[in-house]
Amino acid sequence: MPALVSAALGALALFLAGFVRGGLRYSADPELIFGASYALGGLGLMGILAAGIAFGANLRER
Repeated sequence: MPALVSAALGALALFLAGFVRGGLRYSADPELIFGASYALGGLGLMGILAAGIAFGANLRER
């Protein structure tokens, strides 16, 4: 169950990164938007990767 939550939060972070990146057009500070977008994207990828590792470890134990 924690792996599913991690995967869901990772997907949500990637979804939010897309919205943050979409706000670039209306931003006065584009570097801030790029930084936030990359940070959220990295967080999302790490969450999905952690879920994959947890699923793999769970399958190996069985």
